Amino acid sequence: MRRPGPWSDLDRALAASPELAAIESRLGRPARATRLPPGAAAWVADLVASRARRPVLAIVPHAAESRLWLESLALFAGEGAAASFPAPSLSPYQATDASLQVRAEEVVSLDRAARGAARALVATPRALFRRLPPPEALPAIELARGGRVEEGSLADRLTELGYRRVDLVAEVGDFAVRGGLIDLYPPGVADPLRVDLFGDEIESLRDFDVDSQRSLGERERARLLPLGLFPEGPEAARRLGAILAQLVEEEPGLETVELLRSLAEGRGEPGWENLLPLAAPATTSLAAWLAAPLIVVYDPAAVEAEIAHHVERLGQEHAARREHHRFALPPEIVELPGEEVRALVAGADLVIDPLVGGGEAVDFRAAPTDLFHGQLPRFPREVETARARRERIFLVAPAERFGALEELLEGREVPIGREGVELVAGELERGFRLPAAGAVVFGEAQLLARAAPLARARRGLRAAFLGGLRDLKVGDYVVHGDHGIGQFLGLRSVGSAPETAAPPPTLRSGASPAAVDSEVMELAYSGGRRLLVPLSRLDQVQKYSGIEGVAPRLDQLGGTSWSKTKSRVRRTVRDMAEELLKLYAERQLARAPILAGDSDLEHQLAASFPFEETPDQLEAIAAVYADLEQPKPMDRLLCGDVGF
Repeated sequence: MRRPGPWSDLDRALAASPELAAIESRLGRPARATRLPPGAAAWVADLVASRARRPVLAIVPHAAESRLWLESLALFAGEGAAASFPAPSLSPYQATDASLQVRAEEVVSLDRAARGAARALVATPRALFRRLPPPEALPAIELARGGRVEEGSLADRLTELGYRRVDLVAEVGDFAVRGGLIDLYPPGVADPLRVDLFGDEIESLRDFDVDSQRSLGERERARLLPLGLFPEGPEAARRLGAILAQLVEEEPGLETVELLRSLAEGRGEPGWENLLPLAAPATTSLAAWLAAPLIVVYDPAAVEAEIAHHVERLGQEHAARREHHRFALPPEIVELPGEEVRALVAGADLVIDPLVGGGEAVDFRAAPTDLFHGQLPRFPREVETARARRERIFLVAPAERFGALEELLEGREVPIGREGVELVAGELERGFRLPAAGAVVFGEAQLLARAAPLARARRGLRAAFLGGLRDLKVGDYVVHGDHGIGQFLGLRSVGSAPETAAPPPTLRSGASPAAVDSEVMELAYSGGRRLLVPLSRLDQVQKYSGIEGVAPRLDQLGGTSWSKTKSRVRRTVRDMAEELLKLYAERQLARAPILAGDSDLEHQLAASFPFEETPDQLEAIAAVYADLEQPKPMDRLLCGDVGF
């Protein structure tokens, strides 16, 4: 297998190390490794799996480690070599639909794993509890130019796969029919697809721009993935309702009665996809989506703590709902039992402890590299130390940043290339030193200064509301940091709960009076959806500022329009930051003639000043003199009263 960039040479060094030989000889017992930070652990695990010709299922404790593993696998194994199976952000007992973004990521990740397109799947313990369909049960529509498909039949299939019929395609999961054209936005693609039909024949398949709606390049084939892992049509709803009717208690509460009635009529309720595995012919676990995977557990103590926490939390939620006569199936029915998840973890092939372990653990002696945070004078010493150890040192950054970084490093007399710092295209939040491979790796963010967070005075919840949103009136538009533009409907009291979409009125009416103990802000979003924001999270909401008299378009809860808007802003800010960094590098490297002070002419000019200087004026004069005596251009703004 050919690695991207310089990693092929380093793979050979790592493969020849006694540490890797010891790991490979103990696989399945399980093999145990220690002192491997996330980036180095991902590299070692991927190399072991690739030499064994097996995919990787990496179980890491938290989303932070998952992000670091994915960055490292993209760097060492190639972009797209790894996928993440996201952990649900909602409890299975919450009557709230999962966001389309999360559902799309689930489907795309599992599909890539099943087809072998991703040779590594990274998941947290919470994701291991999911009941999933078998790989062969994931429906997909295959289209090819010149093939045949009936317009009505395709529209019906898209509806069954969870797509929404709209007038204009704007987000993942949308589809629109206009004459012989079918526009649709499937998961896992950058641009939506336009299917041009001539009768029942597919005349062309073209990508198009979601903003301008103009066609882009043509393609020969297209694979349309579903928006959910299980069928969600009326038939599935009725089948689920029949199954639930046999599982619920003899005297169900109002919420349970309403849910069963809705399902019997072929309509789903918010959050009902959490129950769909019960109506499936068969379910399986995440490990079944990979062919004979190499199971790697990173930080086993933290993984077990997360499993125990989730089991305890679900048990508490189930007991609380039963106490208030709300709909609640036992946790081991809704999700996989904790014993099954623990058995999967216990059967790992490789267990990695980031800290010092004991027993037969193989000690790799790796460590995270330092965070310099703008203290660049220290970095040349790090380079010299690596060269003295005969180690290669790498700096990972986006390719478009190479020019500015080369100028910055050369200004510090740090050589670029094999004899100094080797620049590698990619993204890496935190690097590491791995002696077994003879490599020292840094991410660009480790070298650059970070702005210190501004201290904020803590205020009461009411004061925060009145101070930050003082002029807000019912009907005004607001912006939520996670969900985008909504409309303020007022404050109301509800039962204490995390931020969630509001349940149907019929379900709210059955809430226990004792649960009405917290005040929330109610926001309206596209499609009639509601969001209840606790006042404890009011810092995420601010008043919308736009063109006066022009109403903004409401975002869709769980949609992708707001995340795309934020991505565009991030790109703009990043471009601006790159320009500022380049300007900073140019200023650091620029040279200017040294201007000596204390000449007779200067003394004569100073003596002619008829007033006595203030302490601040004397300080400013001294600072300017000090700047002029430096071998670089002065970069100072001098402000003051001219005295008229």
